[in-house]
Amino acid sequence: MILSALLMAGAARCASPEACPSDSELKLAYLLHADEELWAAMQAASAATGDIVLMTQRRVKRVSDVYCGELDSDSERIICRFSLVYSNGAQHNMASLSRGEEGWVIHARMSVWSDRKGRR
Repeated sequence: MILSALLMAGAARCASPEACPSDSELKLAYLLHADEELWAAMQAASAATGDIVLMTQRRVKRVSDVYCGELDSDSERIICRFSLVYSNGAQHNMASLSRGEEGWVIHARMSVWSDRKGRR
């Protein structure tokens, strides 16, 4: 019975389990993608103001609510929905990913932020 529950939990996470990133792989892909966005934003802000602009990322506590669809055999990409939990809220994401030589890569991403309940 426990084995069937574990199998069902794995099936609920990904439509294509063989092509599904783990939580740590998803977090790393997000952080690498966010680093690129952050670098571009810092360069743009520095160019606009003529000053040195520094920005940092918040620490991701965990990844939750992961669901990935079927792997598209033509593009070798998969669409995943996942949440990144921070100390002050959560970022809900939908991303197009593919597996590269050095791990999972995010090609496009949309996100929505929600504050932690009970905080203002």
